[in-house]
Amino acid sequence: MLVTCPHCSKKIGEGQSECPLCKAEFSKNDMMKMSAEKSDVFRNEQKEKFQRLQVFRKKHKRFLVALLISYILMFACIPLTITLATTKLFILSFVPALALPVVLIAGIVTGAARCPFCGAILMRQHGEYCSRCGERIF
Repeated sequence: MLVTCPHCSKKIGEGQSECPLCKAEFSKNDMMKMSAEKSDVFRNEQKEKFQRLQVFRKKHKRFLVALLISYILMFACIPLTITLATTKLFILSFVPALALPVVLIAGIVTGAARCPFCGAILMRQHGEYCSRCGERIF
């Protein structure tokens, strides 16, 4: 993690006793300032990560509800599909079967089925962690 040198205000690596750029040695007070800055940066990163995760979870819940509704519609429309297949309107018998792919495509496009950190498409059995970046998503 990078911290700001209190003397030259350049970004340097943490845990150093002197600035590699301006060669100024750090006092105890300087080290405390850099440590506080590091904890603020870490806190902001964690806050941003949490917010991304909250947005993802909302999208994912909506996606799962839409997926469930599409399954219900698909199976509830089987008698209707059979009836339509035997009439002149047989072309309409494919409409209920299109509900599931439409919902899946919409979920992928809106990001409800993608990792909020690396953007990888989450497969059906992705579990609690992303298989690509390893971040915890649930």
